[in-house]
Amino acid sequence: MEAMEEWGHADDRVMQRSYTAEVCVSCAWFCFGVDAHCHTCVGCALMEKQLQQGQHLTHCCRNWKAVHKMEICGTVAA
Repeated sequence: MEAMEEWGHADDRVMQRSYTAEVCVSCAWFCFGVDAHCHTCVGCALMEKQLQQGQHLTHCCRNWKAVHKMEICGTVAA
């Protein structure tokens, strides 16, 4: 798995504007980190794509999954 800063950006055709709570930041696949220049990177671990700044607050994709439904080692994460 390559570092998040090496991921490409999510295609605008995949990301859709959301007017509900189903946005990237509330998705189980949402991840964030810091690049070599200490800039915050936000992305989707499932697609291995970075999101445009701010897009994680207003957009989602068809892979959106509620955090409480994500299973880790057979247990449900809260």
